[in-house]
Amino acid sequence: MKEVIAALNELRDYMTGRFDKIDDRLYRMVHIKSFLDNDDLIDNQDLCTLLGVTKRTVQRYRNLKLIPYYKIDKKVYYKKSDVLKFFQSHNTRKQEGTDEI
Repeated sequence: MKEVIAALNELRDYMTGRFDKIDDRLYRMVHIKSFLDNDDLIDNQDLCTLLGVTKRTVQRYRNLKLIPYYKIDKKVYYKKSDVLKFFQSHNTRKQEGTDEI
């Protein structure tokens, strides 16, 4: 009986720790969202799909500081408004005959 109680206590402690981590992550996400002016965030894969480019190309855009990005829990995100500005700027260059980035 003592072993069962000890196992249940251990399980409770484990679950409490996991819930605390989830709570912390949700708290950070809410505050990050408000910090970013409630702008929607796009992750790296979605940006690749949207622009029709590879992950390496998006990495090059970041390295050249052509598009602002944010790292949240080791994952890269972009503000939708920044992506729109980048996209409009890039399309303007293409229309002017300059295909370079």
